[in-house]
Amino acid sequence: MRIRNDIAQTRLSNCTKGVATVEFALIIPLFLLMLMGLFDFGNFLYQRMELENAVNAGSKYAIRYTTDTVGIESVITSSTELTDFSSIASTKLCECSTNLGVSVSCSSTCVGGFLNEFMTVTAVHNFTPLFNTFPSTILPATMTASRTVRTK
Repeated sequence: MRIRNDIAQTRLSNCTKGVATVEFALIIPLFLLMLMGLFDFGNFLYQRMELENAVNAGSKYAIRYTTDTVGIESVITSSTELTDFSSIASTKLCECSTNLGVSVSCSSTCVGGFLNEFMTVTAVHNFTPLFNTFPSTILPATMTASRTVRTK
C-alpha cells in the first residue's frame, strides 16, 4: 500500500497539466488593471493636448480681436472635441515699457515709454476617466490651460 501511495504522489508531483491556466488566471487581473490605467493615462494626455490646442487657437484669435471675448470663447469651444469646460476666460493686461512686469491701467499713459497690451486666455476642462484606475492625486479632475499673448 505504501508503494502505491509513493507512486501516486510521484505521478501527481510530475503532472504539469493546467499549470499555464492557473498562472494565466493569476496574472490576467493585474495585466488588465495595468492596461486600463494605461488607457486612462493616454486619454488624459490626449485631452490635455486638445485643451492646449484650443487655448492656442483662442489666443491667436485674441491677437487680432482683443475686445471680442465671446468670439474668443467660441473659437476655443469650436476648435476642439472637448465639451466639458467649467470656465473659459480672457483677461486684458497692460504694462508700461519702462516698468516691465508691473500691471497698469490700460487707459493710462506711460511716461517715457509706450503701453504694452497683453491678453491672457484661460480654459478649465473637467477630466473624467473612463475606468478611474488612478486616484485624483495622480490624474487631476480638472485641467487648466493658459496662454498670454501680446496684442499691442
